[in-house]
Amino acid sequence: MKKNTVITIVVGVVCLICGYFAGREHVKYEISSSILEAGKVFSEGMKEIFTGDSDTDEIETQLAESTTNIPTIYNNVTTSTKSQLPETVEFGKPFAAPNFEISITDARIDRPEVKDIFGDVGRGKDPNLILVVRVKNTHDRKILRYREENMFRAGHFKMRDDVDNVIRGVSYGTSSKPVGALTGSEDILPGNEVTHIEIFSVPPPKTIYLILTMDLMAFGGEGETRFKIPVENIKHFPPVE
Repeated sequence: MKKNTVITIVVGVVCLICGYFAGREHVKYEISSSILEAGKVFSEGMKEIFTGDSDTDEIETQLAESTTNIPTIYNNVTTSTKSQLPETVEFGKPFAAPNFEISITDARIDRPEVKDIFGDVGRGKDPNLILVVRVKNTHDRKILRYREENMFRAGHFKMRDDVDNVIRGVSYGTSSKPVGALTGSEDILPGNEVTHIEIFSVPPPKTIYLILTMDLMAFGGEGETRFKIPVENIKHFPPVE
């Protein structure tokens, strides 16, 4: 009887030791899996604790599949973001917004005319890229107004070249404006059209084309449009030193 009791105790101790290490291994897998599928592992883990059934192969498979899917998810997001870019409008052709049309009608390298706060007109010191933007009010009743850029509002026009270089806009400060640039005080009546001047730094000499992105909020619209400007349409490019 005593012998049987001793055997029973020894077997029990061995089972406890084996159970301890088995439990540690089970917890390790459970923690790894919970990072990927917390809800599923929780429900299955509770079952494993009470039944002692640990499906190690399934957990490893889930871990491998989840890791493999991460680049796919990233690529999908990247592709989706790229697909949201508006199509480019060719140089000289209009983009039609709900209440207006806008197009790039002229591009040249020159020293722009600048009007200071006193109304005096002079020329900029250095040559810049001058863009002439034509805007037509196509609504039959609404008045169109240009929303000027300021320190609280992001720029309406941004430019990059064919290798994604940023072509910076040129500012003459709050007290001076390029001659021909629209201001918020001007009304564009229904059916009328006006021109607006935008100034940028000179692109690098080997540029093939430029992409001008315009925020349609500049004239009360929504979204953006993009214009493609091949360098052969830019007069005096590249500038003569």
